[in-house]
Amino acid sequence: MGPKQAAQLLSPVKSGLHVKEALQLLQIDHTLVDVVVVDEFDREPIGRPWLTLAIDVATRMVPGFHLTLEAPSANLGCPGFEHGGVAEEQVPGRSAH
Repeated sequence: MGPKQAAQLLSPVKSGLHVKEALQLLQIDHTLVDVVVVDEFDREPIGRPWLTLAIDVATRMVPGFHLTLEAPSANLGCPGFEHGGVAEEQVPGRSAH
């Protein structure tokens, strides 16, 4: 591979995500919160919580979130949608009960 091909392959994408309506595309992001949770009785540290946000690309609103002491994983599914206004049948891979 030459330098021109490498530059094309590895250059940053300059076009953004284009959507036409709200909730058409959600991005999910996880971050470790810079807070230490302590036990309410003996004040011993329990750990730092993880915040998962579902962000609507069209409106930049947060239709769902999840705050937990468990690290994010594929086994958790989409917990951010539990708090949002998204019906389960709209979540890929999930069906209404």
